[in-house]
Amino acid sequence: MKLENEKKNYYLGLDIGTNSVGAAAADENYDPMKHKGEPIWVSHLFDEGKQCSERRGFRTARRRLDRRQQRVQLIDEIFAPEVAKVDEGFYIRKQESALWREDKTNPSQVNMYFNDKGYTDTDYHREYPTIHHLIMKLMEEEGPFDIRLVNIAVDWLVAHRGHFLSEIRVENVDKITDFSTVYEGFIEYLDTEGLLEDYYAWEDADREALEKLFKQKSGITAKKKGLKEIVYGAKIPKNEELPYKPDSMVNFLAGGKIKAKDLFQGSEYEDDFSFSISDDMEEILPKLGDDADFVSRMIAIYDWSVLSDILKGEKYLSQAKINIYNQHAKDLKQLKTFVRKYAPGEYYHVFKDSGKELKNYTAYSYNLHSVNVGKKFPKEKAKLNEFTKFVKDTLKLKDLVVEEDDQEFYEDMMERIELGEFMPKQVYSDNRVIPHQLYEIELMKILEKAQKYLPFLNEKDEDGYVIKDKILSVFTFKIPYYVGPLRKDNGEHAWIERKKDGKIYPWNFDELVDRDESEKQFINRMTNSCTYLPGEKVLPKWSLVYSKFMVLNEINNLKVNGQAVSVEAKQRIYKELFEKSARVTVKRIRSFLEANNYMKKEDTLSGIDISVKASLKAQYEFRRLLSSGALKEEDVERIIEMSTYTEDRSRYRKWLRKEFSGLSEEDIKYVSKLKYKDFGRLSKRLLCGLTGTDEKSGEMGSILYFLWNTNDNFMQLLSDHYDFKKQIDHEVAEYYGSKQMSLAEQLDDMGISNAVKRPITRTLDVVDDIVTTIGYPPARIFVEMARGADESQTGRTKPRKQQLLDLYKTCQEDTRLLEEELEKMGDMANNHLQSEALFLYYLQLGRCAYSGESIDLARLKENYNIDHIYPQSYVKDDSIWNNKVLVKSELNGSKDNVYPVKKEIRDSQKDFWERLHKAGLMGDEKYKRLTRQTGFTEAEKEGFIARQLVETRQSMKTVTQILNSRYPETEIVYVKARLASEFRHKFLTPKSRLINDLHHAKDAYLNLVVGNVYHERFTKKWFRITDEYSVKVKTIFTQKLVHEDKVIWDPDIHLPKVKSVYKKNNVKMTRYAYCQRGGLFDQMPVKAKKDLVPLKKGMDPEKYGGYNKSGAAFFAVAAYNRGGKKEVSFVPIELMVSDRFLKDQEFAKSYATQQLQNINTKTISDVEFPLGTRVVKFKSVLSLDGYEVWVNAKANKGAVVFVSSAESLIVAKDIESYIKKLENYQSKRQRKLQISLDEEHDGIGRKQNEELYSCLEEKLHNSKFNKMPGCQYDVVVNGREKFIALSLDEQVTILLELVALLKAGRAGGCNLQVIGGKSKSGAMTLGAALSSSSYEDIRIVDYSPAGLHRKVSVNLKDFLK
Repeated sequence: MKLENEKKNYYLGLDIGTNSVGAAAADENYDPMKHKGEPIWVSHLFDEGKQCSERRGFRTARRRLDRRQQRVQLIDEIFAPEVAKVDEGFYIRKQESALWREDKTNPSQVNMYFNDKGYTDTDYHREYPTIHHLIMKLMEEEGPFDIRLVNIAVDWLVAHRGHFLSEIRVENVDKITDFSTVYEGFIEYLDTEGLLEDYYAWEDADREALEKLFKQKSGITAKKKGLKEIVYGAKIPKNEELPYKPDSMVNFLAGGKIKAKDLFQGSEYEDDFSFSISDDMEEILPKLGDDADFVSRMIAIYDWSVLSDILKGEKYLSQAKINIYNQHAKDLKQLKTFVRKYAPGEYYHVFKDSGKELKNYTAYSYNLHSVNVGKKFPKEKAKLNEFTKFVKDTLKLKDLVVEEDDQEFYEDMMERIELGEFMPKQVYSDNRVIPHQLYEIELMKILEKAQKYLPFLNEKDEDGYVIKDKILSVFTFKIPYYVGPLRKDNGEHAWIERKKDGKIYPWNFDELVDRDESEKQFINRMTNSCTYLPGEKVLPKWSLVYSKFMVLNEINNLKVNGQAVSVEAKQRIYKELFEKSARVTVKRIRSFLEANNYMKKEDTLSGIDISVKASLKAQYEFRRLLSSGALKEEDVERIIEMSTYTEDRSRYRKWLRKEFSGLSEEDIKYVSKLKYKDFGRLSKRLLCGLTGTDEKSGEMGSILYFLWNTNDNFMQLLSDHYDFKKQIDHEVAEYYGSKQMSLAEQLDDMGISNAVKRPITRTLDVVDDIVTTIGYPPARIFVEMARGADESQTGRTKPRKQQLLDLYKTCQEDTRLLEEELEKMGDMANNHLQSEALFLYYLQLGRCAYSGESIDLARLKENYNIDHIYPQSYVKDDSIWNNKVLVKSELNGSKDNVYPVKKEIRDSQKDFWERLHKAGLMGDEKYKRLTRQTGFTEAEKEGFIARQLVETRQSMKTVTQILNSRYPETEIVYVKARLASEFRHKFLTPKSRLINDLHHAKDAYLNLVVGNVYHERFTKKWFRITDEYSVKVKTIFTQKLVHEDKVIWDPDIHLPKVKSVYKKNNVKMTRYAYCQRGGLFDQMPVKAKKDLVPLKKGMDPEKYGGYNKSGAAFFAVAAYNRGGKKEVSFVPIELMVSDRFLKDQEFAKSYATQQLQNINTKTISDVEFPLGTRVVKFKSVLSLDGYEVWVNAKANKGAVVFVSSAESLIVAKDIESYIKKLENYQSKRQRKLQISLDEEHDGIGRKQNEELYSCLEEKLHNSKFNKMPGCQYDVVVNGREKFIALSLDEQVTILLELVALLKAGRAGGCNLQVIGGKSKSGAMTLGAALSSSSYEDIRIVDYSPAGLHRKVSVNLKDFLK
């Protein structure tokens, strides 16, 4: 291939997001590389990769239902021979009970269970209104009873057998309802974690009072107050060093909603991650990781209270359920009488009416048979509180005056409504807390009675198993997690090891399955690879080696007044604190350093968080067994590993007895109670097996050796000061070089999540396309990768005014005047407080941070500046909470780039800073920076530089490893996203994500430019930390940078060039096209109607309902005869048949004919595929008279194809800047910052709005957008006067809707109602049948990933001729 670019070094910039890849190629002078005269830069878009959790949830639910049916089927198979002697049609009737009469074997059959001459289902239900009535009778009476009744009861019990979370044996079932057992588990957990001393109040609390409180039906506030009084007395203590915040514990146990970051003090949970005990904890607990254990212990207390409320003192669960049934029946009868008497006009509305949103008795009972024809079914079941609220509101109960005869019922009803006990139901969500033991004891009682009159229960089958025992084994059996799928032919998803062949049943499981070997296979599958050394197993998180690594890596950062503590002090902290306690606090570390003269009381301790996260917990817990010689360290490591894997505690105890026979039974019991979870990310070989060298001293040792003998942390050990990184890179290259792996296999081997895999694979496709086109690889690739979330802020943030007022409430200072000033600002307060200077003014109580003098608010802009405590030349930290203070201009000027803050300022203002700090108006980090007495060490400066240039995330390492393996001669350079962003803000116009997606390519170009200059400026080859330097973007890019006569950056030449390139919009934009995979249809069945997927083969969806929205894999282009005329259509091919469609031509024609016939009234015949096996993938490009769109989805059974624009909106720079202002204002509104539009501050006005409106109107009329499907030109023209009459806020909203209308990739419609359009104006659709299309030229266009190569099909409308 002839190249336009002579063979010269070039660089490649990458901007990798979760759903996009920007790429740009340029030479060493930052001139874009070209192909066919066009610059090589691209914005490549793709659908974001989803995690497996959603599919896993459906799969888990499906398996749970399948296994329930399997259990019932096994029971029926056991009972079948005996039942057949009494009733041969019993099981047929059960199986066909859901069928319409005409579909049954015997159409005249109406009964499900009993069809005897003198006893039918009607008699059965009259005798046993609920299954619990039957169970109680079978348990209490001697019988004999009909075998079918026993079968029905046993079926129900094995189907609804409760949870298996409790290890209490069924013989000790009373312990399940014993509060002391549950509460002791909570206290035991605190003790095991070494926290009992910190939370002694919970151990000392009055257990009887707690039991009584948790049994009470009371509101959150009352329960919280009661808990507080019982546990803490008058006041809940505040201690930020405690791992769990006491106030949050109390709130959670009382049923309140708490934030995870509040409960777990010092944690890094997102601010909006909150939950309550009534939430779906199966969804919450996995997000908590290790912290889930503690929350589970609190949940157990709550679950006990719920279970206690269900049983209400009854021995058997079924009796408690009968009581609930009787109470409901009594309440219903009395309520009906009451309504007829006091609100007869509402009787139908309360008990009979139906509607989607109605929360009456129909919705509560969900008795849909009572819904009258023509009425809509309730959308979902009404909850108890929704129903009782409906009753209270409808009957106006609070204001109702009742007669004396009805007073007792009325007061009882009102009280029980408040307590949530009025008209209770047997089946409701709280049933989730019922343990299997309560059901198992009932099953045992039934079988115990039944074996006296059903002798077959005592018999043995042909394999020697007693029938009664087989039934019990079906109830108790769970497939062990370590055995997995029972079919070995289940490919990569199965690992079961068998002792011998044969069908596996609950009663023969141990004869056929080798548990030990299966567990070994499970452990091998579950063990991830080391983050740095592929193929090496990671260590358990609580492994002795890994714990030592974590502790040293944390305490090696300790600094006193900015200076690292001595190695001796660090080692003593490790030995004298961490080795002797399961938990160490910052307070204890500080006390130790002060007591041993390593620091003074007034000194500042830094380098460690509010709480110490690492610990030697396992070493502390095994200290007695280690010191006595009962266990060696390698024994403990094996035990920790097994404990980390296992969930079966009884099996774990057996393993301990077998492997460590020298341990006493008491020791076995102790060890088995120790629980360890999760794995680390590093291997033992990485930490202990590699021998590295200190480049300066020549000293050699392992990573753990240097962590112990120096104060360098792990990332410092991987820097150029040591050669560990070279060894790791060599091993990685050797590992993957020796294995023939596909990219998918390599990513799996690296343990990369689905969400990260897709950006990596798309990036590599784009890079390969560019490299192939240019003909040789780049000299350098500059990589910047997003952190997994869109940069736009969508979460709710507390408005600044409210932040200040909240802080003032707890402040000891007199803030009345400041509060008055804030209130005087009125609705504009939050607008004004967007000014950092004004916000700092209020945070500093209106005083200068360096003099303490009052600030003249009227002269704020003229006489005061914002100072960066850590100078910007060394550290890029613009945090208002950590690094900014408001000071008098002359004090800021005199400070210059000096750190620490001058001694005279520190001495004079320390008291003031301390007051602000205690009041919460100044954070810990800012306080430490202001009061520190020493300057930056060389190590700190190197750390600052490293943070600018080094990337630590695993996803980035993965990209680097793969790029290195593909292009071994290319240097891979990390780029921090912030660097390109700062460059853009200093020298270029701000980008708007709302206008188009070209910014991905432009960001990639900036990554190349900025990344190269930073890399050259601070690379070890040239840079010395002792040199004078600045990391400020403005400084670096306004100075010339030359190395060995090579000009890296010349602001006079390169800055204008970069600006010129950045302004251009000739970016290629592509999108990844794919065949759909995943769900075949919506997982939830819908009621009977046409065109559904059958629930089961042979079940007519028009009778029995089915699955909706069958998914399409792709489209095919079909030419056919419709009623005698030629037609061409896009035909959606469903996932269920996609493979067969591609392989079987006759089936393909038949299937396409059927699909087309479904949407046509005229006869379809002679179907052909003019493009052969060519399919149209989702996100394929169609050219409609030259206007390009992406194929998005099918609609109306395939009669319509949804598309989205593939054309980018381009506007002038001044228009783009103005749209950015609208975007910023809208963002603040969406974050609910209580901002009002300020024309002067926000730069938004009516004149500019009208100009933008005109610009967008022109785009719709005289540009490519007039060919856009769903073009709204007429609406915009006719709506101008309406637009002008709108308020400024409303104008902003409609302008942003119009910009979105023209945005490439928009899938839905835009709300243009206020200017005369529709709520979903501009939804882009294309008729699947092309003869009806107004477009004359319709083609399929294929682009290579980087858009450098294009292939266009014939005009599809030619097939109509």
